[in-house]
Amino acid sequence: MPDIAFPLFLISALVLGIALSTWQGRAYGREVREMIRLNAGRKLHLGSGRGKGRLRGAVVLLLIDIEEGAVVEARTMTGMSVFSRFKRAPHLEGSLSGVAGRAGDKLLRQAVEQALDMIPKDAALAQRPTTPHNDSGPRRIVRRRALSN
Repeated sequence: MPDIAFPLFLISALVLGIALSTWQGRAYGREVREMIRLNAGRKLHLGSGRGKGRLRGAVVLLLIDIEEGAVVEARTMTGMSVFSRFKRAPHLEGSLSGVAGRAGDKLLRQAVEQALDMIPKDAALAQRPTTPHNDSGPRRIVRRRALSN
């Protein structure tokens, strides 16, 4: 029996780690869906970033209005366990200029910078109006094979 104790402990620790990581991943997805649902119909961009440290990390979700140049909503998750949850971050909301500086924490600043990198830099392309010429979305590329005689 003692020969089985350690492998059982190891396997149960791995299964617990997988379950808790899945739980945190689902919480992240729920948070993203909630932010999108609350701001439906508005032309906003969602940026997500992560700052990694040795023992803890930071994740940030930013909803950005490019036309106004402002962060409409910000949520952060910091900590060192899978039990960390997102919290509203009003100190990050407001003007886009200097938002990384308002983050304060080094890991949170890394996460904010990564989230900002996800946002299109050219506002004209990001917010182009829908016209009959560009409203079809992604176009299907059709390849034609040459007919052999």
